Amino acid sequence: MSTGEAAIGVTRRPRMRRTLLGVVPIESPLYAFHPVTRLLSLVVLSVLPIFIDVPEMNMALLIGVIGLLRFGRVDISGLRIYLPLVFMVAFLCSPL
Repeated sequence: MSTGEAAIGVTRRPRMRRTLLGVVPIESPLYAFHPVTRLLSLVVLSVLPIFIDVPEMNMALLIGVIGLLRFGRVDISGLRIYLPLVFMVAFLCSPL
C-alpha cells in the first residue's frame, strides 16, 4: 500500500475545519458560539477599524484580535504574509 492510500476500514477524523479565512481546529472554543454570532463578530471586527482614526486604537484592536485567535487555538503563523499590509494600512494611511 502506498503512502497516499488509506487503510481499509480506518476512518480519519478531521482535526481542522475550513473557515472563511483559513482553517480552525475542531477543538477550538470558537466553535462553541453560534455561526451567526461568529459571522457578526467577523463583520464587526473587519469594519470597525475603518472608522477608527487613531492608529494606536487600531493597533490595540489588532492585538485584541490576535489574542482572540490565540484563545481559539488558531494557528496564526500563516498571518505573517499580511504583516506588510498591516503596517501599510496602520501607519502610512493614517492621518498625520
